[in-house]
Amino acid sequence: MLAADPGRRWTLGEIAAEVGVSPVYLTQVFAQCEGVPLYRYQLRLRLARALDLLDGCDDLTGLALDLGFSSHSHFTAAFRQHYGRSPAAFQRAALLRR
Repeated sequence: MLAADPGRRWTLGEIAAEVGVSPVYLTQVFAQCEGVPLYRYQLRLRLARALDLLDGCDDLTGLALDLGFSSHSHFTAAFRQHYGRSPAAFQRAALLRR
């Protein structure tokens, strides 16, 4: 469900309702099964999708918003924290490897 639409800004209540459990139960079981909190899992899905789309992207703000980030700076900070460089730096490095 989360992977099918990584840009959707799901609330915990919406996810729990889709799955048919309480938000508290969902949070506990998800963390036990996946080893990470649900919000972090969703963030990783968004960032992985960003990697797929960065190569052909010329509007990082649009990409950030499409993937459910609140702003370009929110996207850049999350991307840098996870991958160690900004999306723009990642794009430049990919261009140099061609």
